[in-house]
Amino acid sequence: MVFAIGAAVLGAGVGLYNANKQGRAADTANENNMASYNQYRPYVDAGLAGGSTAFNNTLNTGAYQGDTYAGPNQYQTNVIDKMGSAGSAMVNNGYNMYENNSAFGTNSRDLYNRNMALGAQSQDLYGQGAGLAGQNQDLYGQNQSLYNQNQGIYNQFQTLSDEAKRDRLGIANQYAMDNANPLADAAMRDPRRQLEEQTLTGIDMAAQGTGNTNSSRAGVQAAVANRAYDDRLTDTRVGIQNNLVDRSLASQARQFADQSNALTNSGNALGAAGGNLSSASMNLAGTGSALNNQGNLLNNTAGQYTNAGAANRGIMDAYNQGISTMTSGGDFGMTAGNQMQGFDQARLNDNRSRFEDQRDFDYNRYNNYMSAQLGAAPTTSNEYEINNANPLQAGIFGAQGGFGFANENPNAFGQFKRAFS
Repeated sequence: MVFAIGAAVLGAGVGLYNANKQGRAADTANENNMASYNQYRPYVDAGLAGGSTAFNNTLNTGAYQGDTYAGPNQYQTNVIDKMGSAGSAMVNNGYNMYENNSAFGTNSRDLYNRNMALGAQSQDLYGQGAGLAGQNQDLYGQNQSLYNQNQGIYNQFQTLSDEAKRDRLGIANQYAMDNANPLADAAMRDPRRQLEEQTLTGIDMAAQGTGNTNSSRAGVQAAVANRAYDDRLTDTRVGIQNNLVDRSLASQARQFADQSNALTNSGNALGAAGGNLSSASMNLAGTGSALNNQGNLLNNTAGQYTNAGAANRGIMDAYNQGISTMTSGGDFGMTAGNQMQGFDQARLNDNRSRFEDQRDFDYNRYNNYMSAQLGAAPTTSNEYEINNANPLQAGIFGAQGGFGFANENPNAFGQFKRAFS
């Protein structure tokens, strides 16, 4: 029993010792964990106290009650008013320019149609000019042919002039001499027959009748008869030659006259043809002059259309200038309006801001104080551990353990004693 009580006392002492040791270890650990917090705690307390005082002062003072909006000054409003008025006037003027000159498109279409018609007339005039050129070419060919014919007539007149210079009488005498003998022989055919068949035969027969054949008397009679025949033959030949000379001269004169008349008629005909060609040439020249005049008129018309086109471009420029003026006036007006609207919007924004400042001042102050002051207090990640060491409980549990051990092992004390003796 004594052993058991002793074991219980010993167990209680061991338990009490261990509990005290664990308690001191826990206190040391907690002190180390809270060292940084404890270091700043006085300053934090002072800051929180000052922040609380400042917070109360802002609440007591309230939001700013003075002016917060600087509206437009007189210079600005004067300029804006003038810009707005100028913008309205520019828009009106530009619209009038735009409205008054908006027909330039119709003018352009009309000018286009007129130019197309003028082009068709020019094309027709070109065709007439080409036809006139062809007629001139044909007339040139006819003039060239007429020139050649005139050259031929000139040559024939030159030949006729040479013919006129020839010895027509010599030609007639030569013609008479060349042709008189056959004619004279033909004219003296009967007298020759009478001479040969009657006269000479009668002389021969009379001489034979008297026995005087080939006598001198008969010869004289034959000679006289032959002389008479020869004289008549000569006279006949001379007469025939004279007739042939007259005929040749008349024939030459008639041929010359006929040739001269023919050449004169041909010349007159060629002259008339030349006159006709001259008339045709003058007609063509007149037609060409008319075409040139018409061409000049077309050119003048084209020039007028060109001037009209330039004027229409001026109208188009005025139209575009009207649009540009309206645009500039709109920009002026919109700029002035935007500036005034900006001032009005700034005033509305200021009114709203003042209202919101008044409405939310206390709330913002509290919110700022809570977040900026209280929310900025220093913190530590270390945690304070509870000291669970209980010496009384540890002593009781130690006594129970020792008492139980002694009851279960009654001889343990003797063994313990022997072990240490």
